[in-house]
Amino acid sequence: MLRSDNQQTSPSWSRQKEIRHCGNDLALSPRVIDPKPWASKQKAPNDWFKFYAGFNHEFAHRLLTSSGPNARIADPWNGSGATTTAAAAAGLTCQGFDLNPAMIVVGRSRLASGAVVATAAQKIAKMSFLRVNSDAVRVQKDDPLLQWFMPQSVESLRIIEQTIGEFVSRRKLLSRDALLAVATSRPLGCMLYVALFHTVRLLAEPFRASNPTWLQVPRSRARLRPSSETICQLFKKSVASIAAASKDGPPIEPKQKSTVSWGSSTALPLDDGSIDLIVTSPPYCTRLDYAVATATDLAVLGVGGEAYKQLRRTLLGTTTVPRTIDSPPDIWGKICRTLLEKVGAHQSKASKTYYTKSLYQYFQGLFQSIQEMQRVTKCGARCYVVVQDSYYKEIHVDLAGIVTEMALSSGFDFEAAWDFSHSQTYSGLNPHTQQYRSRRFPLETVVYLKRITR
Repeated sequence: MLRSDNQQTSPSWSRQKEIRHCGNDLALSPRVIDPKPWASKQKAPNDWFKFYAGFNHEFAHRLLTSSGPNARIADPWNGSGATTTAAAAAGLTCQGFDLNPAMIVVGRSRLASGAVVATAAQKIAKMSFLRVNSDAVRVQKDDPLLQWFMPQSVESLRIIEQTIGEFVSRRKLLSRDALLAVATSRPLGCMLYVALFHTVRLLAEPFRASNPTWLQVPRSRARLRPSSETICQLFKKSVASIAAASKDGPPIEPKQKSTVSWGSSTALPLDDGSIDLIVTSPPYCTRLDYAVATATDLAVLGVGGEAYKQLRRTLLGTTTVPRTIDSPPDIWGKICRTLLEKVGAHQSKASKTYYTKSLYQYFQGLFQSIQEMQRVTKCGARCYVVVQDSYYKEIHVDLAGIVTEMALSSGFDFEAAWDFSHSQTYSGLNPHTQQYRSRRFPLETVVYLKRITR
């Protein structure tokens, strides 16, 4: 396996000699840099939604521009839109997909041009949301924002949402669902929704747990009741902050060829053999619940109750588990099967029941996604997959090795991998995990795969 001199070699991978080889076209690959957002000083376009799992603009730009001007690019786990935004800035054709409605809005928002954002921010700053007729906005009893806010405050938030829809669609007296559909289909509307996401996140900060991806739901009487004036001021500040961020990094033109759509990594709405390059990062195998992490954003979009539960069950990396599982198939690879055996045999509480099922469900979805990547890519297409290793107690979860073995059994060749050690990680927030680990900091690995002959 090829690694630069200043990068660490993963102990687990050094033992897996069957996947330590390099392809013949490595010289054609661009120099791979550390993908983490904080690892590059280069400004990203429209970088107004900080997302732990994303990668930096310079990393994406190097890989995307190496594909040629006519290449078709895809990201099955588009998340906050690092791939689609970098492609838009470079004038390339890219299709990003996600199952989380909140992340789709975020990804689309970053495709807004700077001129459009600046003009909208100037108009929003002059608006008086308090003058909007509140009779046109009725808070439903099942409004998911009522989990954290009193009805009067939810009404103020919904008035802002109504104004966003009317501002973008330039129409009034439409239903909330109609305005939501129009606003979230356009980068400008999505940008304003992201400002509302930020507003609600700031207001709900008192309920943020020690794990920043989790948000407590208070008792009914403990819900917050910020005034309409406070909410409007925070929203305007969020829009102004976004407008300022739009001035950083390469510009996004009003007409560009990137799109962000709803789609599952296991069933991409793409034709067979249509993609030249994939740059992506699947949800890490660290039990981070991405639906819970975006709970307030989803609530702004009206996603709550059973719809929210269904979304949690659907996302890769969910903390919900099936009742029963089968034996892991051989095609998943030796590393994956050995890991599941070790976790199932571990003496700690719930290892055999909950945690083995959770890992099995994750790897099942991951393998189906890799097979789908094989289906949509052309012969010779390149795929760069960014993953991070982790631990279950003292058991090493070698996600890069698992991805590689799954890819080898799904029609890919392994070309190379690059490891980067990081101290900033959500898993490090739990001090009890350190007693199990022989290596404190996780490895972020960029796995380079090549689609072989059909």
